[in-house]
This record gives sequence, C-alpha cells and structure tokens, in this order.
Amino acid sequence: MIRIMRFFPALIFLIFWLIVVDRGVDLKRTAQLPIVSDRFITTIAQGIDNPWTHVSALRIFFLRLLQEEAPARIWAGSQAFGWALWHQYQYGGGIEIMMAIAHESGNLLEERRWAKKYAALEPNNPRVRKLLENTRSPQTDRGHMDLLGRW
Repeated sequence: MIRIMRFFPALIFLIFWLIVVDRGVDLKRTAQLPIVSDRFITTIAQGIDNPWTHVSALRIFFLRLLQEEAPARIWAGSQAFGWALWHQYQYGGGIEIMMAIAHESGNLLEERRWAKKYAALEPNNPRVRKLLENTRSPQTDRGHMDLLGRW
C-alpha cells in the first residue's frame, strides 16, 4: 500500500498537466475563430480567468484584435487586459501591446510614453527608433501599427 501511495502525487500532477494542456490546445483552436463568435469569447474569457493559461489567452486576444483590425472602442476597452498582462509579465512584447492599445484607441500621449520606454529598452533597434519617431511626428498616418510581433 505504501508503494502505491508514492505514485499518488505524480498521478495528481499528471492529471493536472493534462487539464492545462487541454485548455491550451482549446485556446489554440479558438484563436482561428472570429473575435465576435460566442465560442471565442467564452474560451478566451475562461483562459483569462485561469492562472495557468492567463498569459496565453491574453496574447491570443490581442493578436486577434490586431489581425481583425478591431475598432478603437474595443482597443480602449481592452486596456485593463493590457495592464493585466503587463503586470504579470513585463517584457518588450508587453510594451508593444500597450503601444498598440494606445495607438489603436487614439491615445497619442500614452503611445508616446510607451514608445519612450521601448526605445529605452532597445535603443539600437532601428524599428524601435522608427516607432518612436512616428509617435513624435504630428503628421503621422494614424493607420495600424507595424509592430515587431514579439508576443
């Protein structure tokens, strides 16, 4: 009996791991659906609420917003999700997401602030410098951003 009990934690871990992998596969399948579909909304919402799939679900959400060229009101409403991702995992891709939220929602001051942070993070990257110059120029075309896509 004691020998069998030694495998119990491993069995629990295996079951837990299979559940997390299944949720991740479901998120990946859902990523191809339109953002307005009920299945996309419910699956992404469940993924955001789950601490193990939180970051993946947020990345999928923002990639789909960018791919489907969501309107400014959707981007502005998703700022809380951007902050949630930024507070959990601070990296260059998080800055890009925050820049995309500011740019797509028309908030030029926030966009400039995040662009400066990005320039400080990668000062020698020519694409980052170009993003910073575009935010400083008042004549900039306010079309969709050409992001580096590190997220």
